[in-house]
Amino acid sequence: MRKSLAVLLTFIMAIPGFGQEIPEAYKAYKARYPEDPALNKQDSLTLMHLPEKTLPAALRSDPLPAMLDNSTLPYLRPVFEQQGPSCGQAAMVGYNFTYEMAYHRDQSAQEPQNQYPSHFTWNFQNGGNGWYGVSYFHSLEILRTVGCMNSFDYGDYYDDGYRWINGYELYYHGMFNRIKGANSIKTDTEEGILALKHWLYDHMGEGIHGGVASFYANSPWNPGILDVGTPEAGKYIMYEWYPIASHAMTIVGYNDSIRWDYNNDGLYTNHIDLNGDGVVNPRDWEIGAVKFVNSHGPGAQNEGFCYMTYRCLAENFELGGIWNKSVHILDIDENYQPLMTYKITLKHNERERIKIYAGVSQDTSDNYPARIMDYPIIDHQGDQHYMQGHDTAETLKSLEFGLDITPLLSNLQSGEPARFFFMVDETDPYGEGEGQISSFSLVDYTSGQQEVISTEMPAYLENDSRTVVSLVYVPEYDRVEITTDSLPPFTPGQPYSCQLQAAGGSAPYEWEPEFNYLLRQSTEPFPEIDAQQILFTPVVDTIMPVALAFDFPFYGKYYDTIYMHADGHLQFDDSQLPWPYMQEPEIYFRNQRIIAPLESYMTMININDGDGGWAEITDSCATFRWKLSQRTLPASTEINFAARIWQNGDIDFIHGTSSLDDMMWLSGISAGNGMVWKMSPFTGGNPAPVKKSVSFTSQSPRNLTLLLPVC
Repeated sequence: MRKSLAVLLTFIMAIPGFGQEIPEAYKAYKARYPEDPALNKQDSLTLMHLPEKTLPAALRSDPLPAMLDNSTLPYLRPVFEQQGPSCGQAAMVGYNFTYEMAYHRDQSAQEPQNQYPSHFTWNFQNGGNGWYGVSYFHSLEILRTVGCMNSFDYGDYYDDGYRWINGYELYYHGMFNRIKGANSIKTDTEEGILALKHWLYDHMGEGIHGGVASFYANSPWNPGILDVGTPEAGKYIMYEWYPIASHAMTIVGYNDSIRWDYNNDGLYTNHIDLNGDGVVNPRDWEIGAVKFVNSHGPGAQNEGFCYMTYRCLAENFELGGIWNKSVHILDIDENYQPLMTYKITLKHNERERIKIYAGVSQDTSDNYPARIMDYPIIDHQGDQHYMQGHDTAETLKSLEFGLDITPLLSNLQSGEPARFFFMVDETDPYGEGEGQISSFSLVDYTSGQQEVISTEMPAYLENDSRTVVSLVYVPEYDRVEITTDSLPPFTPGQPYSCQLQAAGGSAPYEWEPEFNYLLRQSTEPFPEIDAQQILFTPVVDTIMPVALAFDFPFYGKYYDTIYMHADGHLQFDDSQLPWPYMQEPEIYFRNQRIIAPLESYMTMININDGDGGWAEITDSCATFRWKLSQRTLPASTEINFAARIWQNGDIDFIHGTSSLDDMMWLSGISAGNGMVWKMSPFTGGNPAPVKKSVSFTSQSPRNLTLLLPVC
């Protein structure tokens, strides 16, 4: 039976310690290690939506050793001390990525040629001066789309936090060191902890040795000491975490015999309901722990290592658990080879004003690319410094770097001429910056190495606009082609699935479902619906579940409940997070499964101005209306917009009267996988398009799945 429309009010969970005096021991620890800021809200949302990796059923009964320590393998690099608030990159790049890459290539991580620096990724996203922490998810986007050169090429593990490294060859070397993506392992159940142990043991059955896993919690400033007479007596252990997600660490092993007496009864049990919730699960366990490595140097904890109870993996964050009861693992692309790149020298005196793109068109007469690829580097980042980060010499205004454009080849025909584009957006309304594209060439590695130099150089950047340069080249490569020339018949109203076949490229292929939306604009009266108020509190993170009267299809899944968020979007789960800070909003958007008519962390509900959110549900559609205020100007701004979702999968955005003052926002729909999204033509604009409507019309039949190759 379909549940009736239910509106439930959810408040941010009060976290113990936020309203209390911070312990003196914690203050002392932060005085020594002041770098790590709390994990922000959008970072947390992003991490929460990493694809989950679960334990294969065939492995559930496979025996595991009682203890395992991957820190004894040559793949874990020596313990080091992070520089600046770069714990996310120290944990995920310095330890995790280095380990997994060394393991997959069977190399020793004791050498700088097989280690990867924290600061290559961190420096692009830390604000430009080394002041700010960055969630390691943002750095994963760099590892996936750009790569990372090794520490030998970089010159060290870290630097002063300002530098953007100069030199095409260094970027090119980094293109070989990549990830396909990242996954989470939920550790809130016994099976989840077992899945983590199997990953640590043999990569869940996929390898000879196991892997490592990173997580967020607080700094381990308050460890306990394992009791005399128990395994590893005298070693440090984290039996609970202070509830601020401010530090990242990496799990390297486990020990099923480690013990901590939570209820002080002199016993160590895993079968007693210690918390009185009526069930016995890992939140009650006193036996078993994982081993993790920290980035506070070999002088911290036990030569840089510490234990953490299994209970911490499963416990709620506000009660001493790790953030989101999840750890995060990497899918390494150890054999990746870039086929085609750009070699660029870009000059500018204020690097935060510019953003770069690559593009391509099969039609060589085009003045603008048919397909565009952007990057998580040189993306309005780095503060008002010269391109290389220091402002002491004219030569530092220029940066030579490389971009991998191999994914763009999927849009071309081998052996036919195409036009390749490089573009730079400059945001400079007052004309304070100046720069140029000093050189631009295409380097083809498909058969040897051939460099084609653009004749349009130098190209001075158009002020506060987009500068486009291009060249024509005939690519010849082994293109992946779908060889299935016909589809079996289908029965209307019945689910349909077909595995397509392909040839060319390099097998094995990776396949992803393809979902298309046709975008159109129109003018439509704003729907002043007030059937049911959903959002009505001034809490920024208010999120409300709303039951639909139909199953709504969205990027291959069906939903009978949707969640309305006060930040101006619809989402598909009940993520409720208290960190109100955003970095890299476009990366955040692409990695959330959301419908965002006007997404911004700068909005709020001003109850004195009648703000809120409303819904109207019918058998064929559901309409959601927001009336919000700008957080910095709550008394003088009014932002009105709506989203309508249809039973057939279509989506409409409707904009009402809005007054926006210097507020950036995003608008569009996203599959949440970092690869498939569709932006509204009005995204990021100021002001909003009054009385304009944007429709996303689904082009994918219901219940139809075609798996297409990712080239």
